Amino acid sequence: MKQYKMFLSEDDVPRQWYNIQADLPSPLQPIIHPATGKPIGPEDLAPVFPMNLIEQEVSQQRWIDIPEEVMEKLLIWRPLLFSVPMPWKRPWGPLRGFTTKMKE
Repeated sequence: MKQYKMFLSEDDVPRQWYNIQADLPSPLQPIIHPATGKPIGPEDLAPVFPMNLIEQEVSQQRWIDIPEEVMEKLLIWRPLLFSVPMPWKRPWGPLRGFTTKMKE
């Protein structure tokens, strides 16, 4: 029988997020503020997002530590976040429109 999910021990749960921006050949285009037509800055995002999330969004670091408060929640709910089977890996995945190919 094929294995569709894997349970990670607490020691194996990732402690850092991977930031793809560090490996892009050129930086992403800045997001344009719809009202001003200029690139948005941290002050534009501050009413909606906490500052540490804004810092992650603009960071060029390859690995970003997951805050301890978040890790505590991830470890509680770990079976949902780290062991959910991916439907496109199942035989019926293509029938539902899932694909393993990335679109450019």
